Amino acid sequence: MTSRPARSPIRDRDCDEPALDTVIERIRADLGADDPRAELVPGFVREAAAGLADAPVRCYIAVLVERAARRELARPDVVARTRWIRRTPYELRMRKWDGSPGRRTPVRPLRRDEFGHWYLWPAGEPVLPRSGPPRTYDHDFVHLVPAAGCWTARWGADGDVDLYCDVTTRPVVEADAVRAVDLDLDVVRYHDGRTAVVDQEQFARRRIEMGYPWPVVHDAVATARWLHAAVSERREPFGTVGAGLLATRS
Repeated sequence: MTSRPARSPIRDRDCDEPALDTVIERIRADLGADDPRAELVPGFVREAAAGLADAPVRCYIAVLVERAARRELARPDVVARTRWIRRTPYELRMRKWDGSPGRRTPVRPLRRDEFGHWYLWPAGEPVLPRSGPPRTYDHDFVHLVPAAGCWTARWGADGDVDLYCDVTTRPVVEADAVRAVDLDLDVVRYHDGRTAVVDQEQFARRRIEMGYPWPVVHDAVATARWLHAAVSERREPFGTVGAGLLATRS
């Protein structure tokens, strides 16, 4: 009698959340804790699952998802891109609402005051954007994670922009990183003093594609309005505090 091969623990499950979690943990375990691609695994797995939602053989969906995610992680461009990620003393780590990775910025803590936690992004340290190659700048930036509020701010020259605020979920300050969800709505101040809410079309599209809950949408819009007023009127720390701290680092 021919013995049957042992069943995969996820082979005979539908592609539900527990099955996807099993796939994610299996791939992460194979990659190892030090492989920077581990943070990409949830996004690749859920993207593969979405593409297989109408597959006719449900019992094999989780297996197909795992294979598809592993293929994506092994792509040369993914491997090359993640090699730029360096273990730094501290990072600002963004992700998207669907769990996919966002921007990762290497920073150094500067100080904490009534406005929140201040960080230095030093010149020459590569930031890893959500897509594309890492970028470096020949000058410093200063970041603020507020003591209260759902946003972050960055001072420093970037084209014609000197202040950039990301609307986010409430940032969480942890031992190795600040983590938040980037909600694709931003407020910028240009060198000539103009202030604008930007990426509104992207926010409108992503909130539907990624299923932002209504309270999150409401808070994001309210935060953008508050930031626009505060930045336009140069209320602190958007007056001299942030710019002054950057000047002392230059």
